[in-house]
Amino acid sequence: MARAIAHEPETSPNSAGVGQVFEAWGTTTESGVHLYCVAFPEVPAGLKLGNGILEEADFVGYFLKNLPYHDRLDKFRAAPLLIGRLRWRENPVRVAIKNQSDDLFLPTVAVGVLIACVLFLSWLYTRRSSRHLAAATQISSSEHQAIETWIEHADGPVASPESPSAGSDRRTPSNPDWTDVTS
Repeated sequence: MARAIAHEPETSPNSAGVGQVFEAWGTTTESGVHLYCVAFPEVPAGLKLGNGILEEADFVGYFLKNLPYHDRLDKFRAAPLLIGRLRWRENPVRVAIKNQSDDLFLPTVAVGVLIACVLFLSWLYTRRSSRHLAAATQISSSEHQAIETWIEHADGPVASPESPSAGSDRRTPSNPDWTDVTS
């Protein structure tokens, strides 16, 4: 259904005993875009009246006539007018979405809070670690002066890396002052 409305109540009694008439417009899977009009005497429990609704219903009744109407493009059309009883069906997709959203709300919030806490704690740990590392790597001026003095007074040539020859044993130390501790 796309539209369900209520007509003014009947002021004079009728042979069917109907006090008020309701009508609904909609399509079926077989009708495609072609509308049907259904007239019924009672609104089923749970059915909301109004325009632009998306509801499903079962209808039991009979065909009365073709009802002329103009579509949105002002083209003349005719819709079958059916008279009978309407039984509203709760939309299974809407029910599933509602149940799913109700069941997943608290777990979603809990996971979100947990992720936020983990991110905050990792940021805090990284920040503290970088401060401790920066403090540990700082050299005082006396230490800096001691290193400079040691470099200036180091005796002997500065070591340079030697490339091993093709036939040499890798276990043999490249510096003759070193002792072989592997044997």
